[in-house]
Amino acid sequence: MDEYTSESSSPITRFPVPMFLPMSKEDGLKISVQGFVTSMIPAVDIGNGLTSHFSSCGRICNLDIPRDPITNVVNSKCSFFQLCGGEGAEEKALALDGTDMGGWNVTVKVLPHDDLEFTTDQLAAMSISHFKKTRSEGVSVRGYDNSLPSNDIKSALTKHFASCGEITDVFVLKRRRQQSSTEPDQYDVESLDHKVHNKHVSSSETEELVTFQGGEDLTICDILDAPGEVIGKSSYGTLYKASLQRSGKVRVLRFLRPVCTVRCDAKEYSDVIETLGFVRHENLVPLLGFYGGNRGEKLMVHPFFSSGNLSDFIKSGGEESIKWSNILSITTGISKALDHLHTGTQKPIIHGNLKSKNVLLNSNFEPRISDYGLHLLLNQTAGQEILDVSAAEGYKAPELVKMKEASKESDVYSLGVIMLDLVSSKEAINKGDDHKLYRPEILTSNGCDDLSEEGLLKYFQLAMSCCSPSPSLRPNTKQVLMKLQDI
Repeated sequence: MDEYTSESSSPITRFPVPMFLPMSKEDGLKISVQGFVTSMIPAVDIGNGLTSHFSSCGRICNLDIPRDPITNVVNSKCSFFQLCGGEGAEEKALALDGTDMGGWNVTVKVLPHDDLEFTTDQLAAMSISHFKKTRSEGVSVRGYDNSLPSNDIKSALTKHFASCGEITDVFVLKRRRQQSSTEPDQYDVESLDHKVHNKHVSSSETEELVTFQGGEDLTICDILDAPGEVIGKSSYGTLYKASLQRSGKVRVLRFLRPVCTVRCDAKEYSDVIETLGFVRHENLVPLLGFYGGNRGEKLMVHPFFSSGNLSDFIKSGGEESIKWSNILSITTGISKALDHLHTGTQKPIIHGNLKSKNVLLNSNFEPRISDYGLHLLLNQTAGQEILDVSAAEGYKAPELVKMKEASKESDVYSLGVIMLDLVSSKEAINKGDDHKLYRPEILTSNGCDDLSEEGLLKYFQLAMSCCSPSPSLRPNTKQVLMKLQDI
C-alpha cells in the first residue's frame, strides 16, 4: 500500500453520515410542508407534530427536516414527507393546507417526484453542518429492523432515548438509488480503470457509510464518484488512489471483493469496523470511513501518502536508509504502533500481515503501519492467502504453518524480520550473493554518534529474539520497547 497522510484531528464521528432518499413513484406521494416557525422548535418536535397532524392522510413512511448550513436552524422551506399509498391520500393532505398546527399554519403541496428544492448532497451537507456547529453528542444506534418506515424508526428511537437528554435530531441512514433500465444489471468496480464508480444499484437495497475521525466530511457520492487509479491489486481486493471531487482531497480506497469477505451477521461485522475505526495512534494509518454496498461490496477509506513504504526505502540503498538515527526511530515507531494494537485498545488487535511493504513513511521517515486487522474482514480462504504471501516474502512465523490464526507472538516475529531488513538493507528473502548480517556503513554514517558495535549487536540480538522459532521465547512489545531504549 502507498503512503497516507492525515489531514484532520477533529473528534470521532460516532454516527453515520446522514443521507436522504431520492423519491420514486413507487414510494408514494411526496408532500412539501412549509411555514412553520423554526427558531424555537426542535426538529424532533416538528417531526412528531407533522406525523400526528397528517396521520389521517395515510401512513407516513419518510420524513426529512433539514437544517440550513449557515444559520444551523431548521429549514422550513424544503421539508417534506412521503405518504405510502392509501386511497385519497393526496386530497386529504391538500385539505390540511393552511390549517393550524400548534400555533403555526402549514402550507402543503404535492411535489413531482423529480422536483426537489435542494439536491441530495445539499441536504446531507445541511445535516452534517448541524453536528459540526453544535456541541451535542452524536450517538450511533444499530440493530433495528431497517425494513420499517423511517419515521416509525425515528419515533421509536426518540421515545426510547428520551430519558438520556434532549434529542435534537434523529437520522435514519437508508439511502436508495434508482437503477436505470438501460444499464446492465451486473457491474465490476475493478473493470473501471480510471474511476471507482458504481451507479447500478437496486432501488430496493440500502448502502451505508460510517465515518471516523478525519473522515467526517465524506459522503457516499464522494467515494463512488471519485476518479481513481489502481495502485495495488490482490486476489481479495484492489487499492485505488482517488481524488474526492467535492473536497479536492486525495484518499486511498481499498475495495474488498464480496466473495472474499467474511460471512457473519451485520452486528459482528459492524463491531469489527468500529474497532478498527476508533484506533488512533501517531504510528498507525487511520481508517477514515467504511462503505458497505448493497451487493456486498466494501470500501475502506484511508488518507493518502506519497513518500512510499519501508520496503522501497530499504531497497533504495540511499544515505538516509543507513543512518542509525533513522533505523532506530523507525523500529521504535513500529514497535509503539504494534504495542498500541496489542495493549492499548479495549480488545487486542492482531495485525496479522506486518511486513515492510505495510509500513509507510512520511517525509521525516516516521513510520505508519497500515493493513492492521484486515484479516478480520476476510474469509478463511482470503486470510490464508495473506499468510501465504507473507510466508513467500519471509515474514510469516513458523508456527502459522499449523495454526490458522495470527497472534501477538506472530506479529512480534514479523517485527523482528523488519528489524533485520533495516540493518542488512536487504529483503527478508534474499537470493543474492550478499550474506552480510548488517551494513558496516551504519557504523560510519552520519547520525551514528551514539552507536557502538556493542549497541548494534544488542539491536541484532533483539531482532533475533523476536524471530525465535518458539513463540513463548519471543519478547512482547513492551519488552521490545524497553530494550530499544537501552541501546
